[in-house]
Amino acid sequence: MTKHWKSNAIVFEVNARVWLAELAAGAGRRISLAEIPEEELDRVANLGVDFLWLMGVWQTGSVGKRIAAEHPDLQTEYRQALPDFTPADVIGSPFAVQAYEVAAELGGREALKVLRERLLARDIGLILDFVPNHTARDHRWVLEYPEYYMRAAAEIPGETFAIQYRGEAVHVFFGRDPYFPPWTDTAQLDLRHPGLRAAMVETLRSISEISDGVRCDMAMLALSDVMERTWSSRLGAAWHDAPVKEYWDEVIREVREDCEEFFFLAEAYWGMEHRLQELGFAATYDKEFYDRIIHGDSDRIVQHLWADISYQNKSLRFLENHDEKRVAGIFDSSKHQAAAVIALTIPGSVLLHEGQMEGAQVRLPVQLRRRPQEILDEELKEFYSRFLTWLTDTGLRGGEWAQCRREPAWAGDEGFLHIVAHEWKVNARRFLVVVNFSDAERHARVIWNLCNGDKVKIMDRADANEYERSPREMAEEGLYVILRPWGYHLLEAGAGGD
Repeated sequence: MTKHWKSNAIVFEVNARVWLAELAAGAGRRISLAEIPEEELDRVANLGVDFLWLMGVWQTGSVGKRIAAEHPDLQTEYRQALPDFTPADVIGSPFAVQAYEVAAELGGREALKVLRERLLARDIGLILDFVPNHTARDHRWVLEYPEYYMRAAAEIPGETFAIQYRGEAVHVFFGRDPYFPPWTDTAQLDLRHPGLRAAMVETLRSISEISDGVRCDMAMLALSDVMERTWSSRLGAAWHDAPVKEYWDEVIREVREDCEEFFFLAEAYWGMEHRLQELGFAATYDKEFYDRIIHGDSDRIVQHLWADISYQNKSLRFLENHDEKRVAGIFDSSKHQAAAVIALTIPGSVLLHEGQMEGAQVRLPVQLRRRPQEILDEELKEFYSRFLTWLTDTGLRGGEWAQCRREPAWAGDEGFLHIVAHEWKVNARRFLVVVNFSDAERHARVIWNLCNGDKVKIMDRADANEYERSPREMAEEGLYVILRPWGYHLLEAGAGGD
């Protein structure tokens, strides 16, 4: 049994090691992935999510842990996140993978299989990590197949580490993003190597036996032109052109020959999203949407949503994840709610991050095993509970979406530029979502084409107010709206009161 990807999926990201540590602390005993309490899985299911992204299940090594513990910049991050930080809190980066085996301390592969079955019984699929760009420095391939890695002719301080292979020193590059310093706990894979590609396909086939899909870390780093830009100058004469066939085109196609429904999600930046979608990714991060939300640029959000619907359906929207700052630490509750209404009522999939719905403000470095206790935001928690229930009950995200034209409320008024408005058709039901994404009261007219007739009743599910309006006026002149700062309407046409 498997859970198939769908374009309107809600994905819930959970840090596996931190989650189990907190459950174990509450229970007073060790808890494996197989032993997560029923009420905890019910809590996840009640969010209405389609997939659980269980981040950080793979085996990590002692080298990565040591480097993470000694890294001076990370030491600063640790103490900012955990005022009572101790070295014992460091477990190493989950993205420095020593082996794609479920960590023994989580219960191993069999425990994950049990959890997956329990999730599927609740109609929740499972997503695991895959890191295409690098492995941990103590991955067995480093010593057994050094040809799978990018190597230098001699030591380059700060960029390589040395191993012994057949009696000779081999200098392996650290994994890297071309715009940042290298990740010194990792070894850079040579994605051009045919043997490496075959090994990655086998790795992914193994992962497909215990999950429904993978979230691919920094997926754009595997693109041929990105590889060339990053490595040709470093390798010099040793550089040779990348294969004609793109890494992802080859790997995804081969994996899906055996596992047709297995899907790939891409962490993607730099405008590479559409290319990755064309190479077979079911969805790609929508960092541009995130940036426009964070910068509060309503009109640019609207412009972004005019993109082709096929692209939008393969976009994964988010307000935060383990890499970004907590949205509750950036926005107050009202602005946070307005942003969530937009993110959850536009086409494409959406990522929710553990702690997001409760207003957690501390971004936890992924190298740590525990997070600080924070005071929950009960108002925000209630909002998410109510709003996610409404989305589930209406089936809104499974309907037909269209953006609505906004017009000035009167000549010369530019307040309408701060309004985000779109409609959904769900079978015979019609919904209009209108959000004022600004810190001032705004007025606008929103063009909403409904049906013929003199009057139609409209219920606002945000505050239970009911209105009667003319369909002709809404279609020709627009529905007049007044919204407080960060206010929103969740309107349903033809609906009576509860």
